Amino acid sequence: MIFSFIPILTPVANVPLLNISIEGDGLLRFVKDGKTVYSRQASLSATPGGLATSDGAILVPRVMVSESTSELFIDLDGTITTRDTKGFKELGHVILANFDKKADLKQVGSYVTTRSTPKLSYPGRGFTGVIRSDQLLSSCFTSTGNPLDLALLGEGYFQFLLEDGSMAYSRDVQLQKDVTGLIVNRNGCILIPQITIPEGATQIMIGQDGTFEALMAGSSTPTKIERIQLATFNHPWALKKVSSNLWVPTNGSGPAKVGTAGQDGFGTIVSGYIPGLHESWKVTSSNGITYEVKK
Repeated sequence: MIFSFIPILTPVANVPLLNISIEGDGLLRFVKDGKTVYSRQASLSATPGGLATSDGAILVPRVMVSESTSELFIDLDGTITTRDTKGFKELGHVILANFDKKADLKQVGSYVTTRSTPKLSYPGRGFTGVIRSDQLLSSCFTSTGNPLDLALLGEGYFQFLLEDGSMAYSRDVQLQKDVTGLIVNRNGCILIPQITIPEGATQIMIGQDGTFEALMAGSSTPTKIERIQLATFNHPWALKKVSSNLWVPTNGSGPAKVGTAGQDGFGTIVSGYIPGLHESWKVTSSNGITYEVKK
């Protein structure tokens, strides 16, 4: 592949680096000196020619970053998001290259070169790996005002008990109380560990560490009920999808590792939000700052 332009690769001022790597199968694609090269990791700067490495390799597909950008994020599935004075906005998506075992791959410096044609796939689909970064953002969020709408910022999955007694996992959930006060998802699957909201609760609060609290009638002090535990997997791209937002482990994914949100590499929980960028919505972050979200 040969590009007909010569990009200007001076980094855009004040835009932080985006450090990414691949966990699992797949390679990042770049164009460098008119040739396509590949790598499993990169430290990317925002330049007028697109996101690029310090030695002039431009990420493909190209992702353009404006000078007003204050932060860059990337999700496990390769979605690159920016934040500026107007809020969050999706910029583009990383697509990974996969090669079969017979491909002639050669290491040249910090890159891989080949004449073989890759199979292209989004991170986390099929047997393609996922993106790892210190700047993970598990999609942008839209405020709903319902504390039982939960999403994750960072790594992890919510745990649910299926009717057959097996476990399933989800990245974002819209929870509700059943007739007994037990917390379930929209399909009636029980959140694990089990949490029951006591009768007489007038308000429910869920912290970033997953702690459920309830404000009882006649009291001004919240009562702690239980804390959500999250799960992670060695190979999350190998999870099997069983419904619109539920996944089950496989031999490839490995067993679930359970821990507390915000500790030991687990992400934090965002209460009152659902993932997604929507026009005419305003998003208020955990520090109280309100951002207008535009797609």
